[in-house]
Amino acid sequence: MKYAENLANGYGIKWNKNGERVEGYTNFLWMLYMSIPHYLKIHKSKTSLFIKLSALVFLILNLIFIFNIMNNYFKADSILLFFTLFLTAFYLPLNY
Repeated sequence: MKYAENLANGYGIKWNKNGERVEGYTNFLWMLYMSIPHYLKIHKSKTSLFIKLSALVFLILNLIFIFNIMNNYFKADSILLFFTLFLTAFYLPLNY
Protein backbone atom coordinates (compact mmCIF):
# COMPACT_ATOMS: atom_id res chain seq x y z
CA MET A 1 0.00 0.00 0.00
CA LYS A 2 2.97 2.31 0.61
CA TYR A 3 4.14 1.93 -3.00
CA ALA A 4 0.61 2.64 -4.24
CA GLU A 5 0.32 5.71 -2.04
CA ASN A 6 3.61 7.15 -3.30
CA LEU A 7 2.62 6.42 -6.89
CA ALA A 8 -0.72 8.19 -6.44
CA ASN A 9 0.97 11.18 -4.85
CA GLY A 10 3.36 11.58 -7.78
CA TYR A 11 6.56 10.27 -6.19
CA GLY A 12 6.78 7.21 -8.40
CA ILE A 13 6.89 3.57 -7.41
CA LYS A 14 9.03 3.91 -4.28
CA TRP A 15 8.84 2.79 -0.68
CA ASN A 16 10.05 6.16 0.62
CA LYS A 17 9.25 9.25 -1.42
CA ASN A 18 12.83 10.54 -1.21
CA GLY A 19 14.52 7.14 -1.47
CA GLU A 20 15.76 4.98 -4.29
CA ARG A 21 13.47 3.04 -6.57
CA VAL A 22 13.58 -0.51 -5.27
CA GLU A 23 11.08 -3.11 -6.42
CA GLY A 24 9.56 -4.35 -3.19
CA TYR A 25 6.00 -5.10 -4.26
CA THR A 26 4.88 -8.58 -5.18
CA ASN A 27 2.39 -7.91 -7.96
CA PHE A 28 2.57 -4.86 -10.21
CA LEU A 29 -1.12 -4.87 -11.21
CA TRP A 30 -2.23 -5.31 -7.61
CA MET A 31 -0.07 -2.35 -6.62
CA LEU A 32 -1.62 -0.27 -9.42
CA TYR A 33 -5.10 -1.29 -8.30
CA MET A 34 -4.34 -0.34 -4.69
CA SER A 35 -3.31 3.13 -5.86
CA ILE A 36 -6.93 3.85 -6.89
CA PRO A 37 -8.17 4.81 -3.40
CA HIS A 38 -5.18 7.11 -3.04
CA TYR A 39 -5.97 8.78 -6.37
CA LEU A 40 -9.56 9.20 -5.20
CA LYS A 41 -8.26 10.85 -1.99
CA ILE A 42 -9.97 8.32 0.28
CA HIS A 43 -8.73 8.70 3.86
CA LYS A 44 -5.98 6.28 4.87
CA SER A 45 -8.18 4.66 7.49
CA LYS A 46 -10.71 3.71 4.79
CA THR A 47 -8.40 2.46 1.99
CA SER A 48 -8.49 -1.14 3.22
CA LEU A 49 -12.27 -0.96 3.42
CA PHE A 50 -12.34 0.26 -0.20
CA ILE A 51 -10.21 -2.72 -1.30
CA LYS A 52 -12.35 -5.20 0.67
CA LEU A 53 -15.63 -3.82 -0.69
CA SER A 54 -14.32 -3.86 -4.24
CA ALA A 55 -13.25 -7.49 -3.72
CA LEU A 56 -16.81 -8.26 -2.59
CA VAL A 57 -18.20 -6.61 -5.73
CA PHE A 58 -15.81 -8.64 -7.91
CA LEU A 59 -16.82 -11.84 -6.11
CA ILE A 60 -20.52 -11.12 -6.69
CA LEU A 61 -19.87 -10.36 -10.36
CA ASN A 62 -17.90 -13.60 -10.65
CA LEU A 63 -20.75 -15.58 -9.10
CA ILE A 64 -23.23 -13.99 -11.50
CA PHE A 65 -20.94 -14.92 -14.38
CA ILE A 66 -20.63 -18.53 -13.15
CA PHE A 67 -24.40 -18.71 -12.63
CA ASN A 68 -25.01 -17.59 -16.22
CA ILE A 69 -22.52 -20.11 -17.59
CA MET A 70 -24.03 -22.98 -15.62
CA ASN A 71 -27.57 -21.94 -16.41
CA ASN A 72 -27.19 -21.17 -20.12
CA TYR A 73 -24.62 -23.66 -21.35
CA PHE A 74 -25.00 -26.64 -19.05
CA LYS A 75 -28.69 -26.32 -18.06
CA ALA A 76 -27.65 -27.26 -14.55
CA ASP A 77 -30.16 -28.45 -12.00
CA SER A 78 -30.49 -26.53 -8.75
CA ILE A 79 -28.25 -28.82 -6.64
CA LEU A 80 -25.38 -28.72 -9.13
CA LEU A 81 -25.83 -24.98 -9.53
CA PHE A 82 -25.74 -24.46 -5.75
CA PHE A 83 -22.57 -26.52 -5.28
CA THR A 84 -20.86 -24.80 -8.20
CA LEU A 85 -21.62 -21.37 -6.79
CA PHE A 86 -20.69 -22.47 -3.26
CA LEU A 87 -17.35 -23.93 -4.30
CA THR A 88 -16.57 -20.89 -6.45
CA ALA A 89 -17.43 -18.48 -3.63
CA PHE A 90 -15.23 -20.26 -1.08
CA TYR A 91 -12.27 -21.25 -3.28
CA LEU A 92 -9.44 -19.33 -1.58
CA PRO A 93 -6.94 -19.03 -4.49
CA LEU A 94 -9.66 -17.59 -6.72
CA ASN A 95 -10.84 -15.13 -4.08
CA TYR A 96 -7.39 -14.16 -2.92
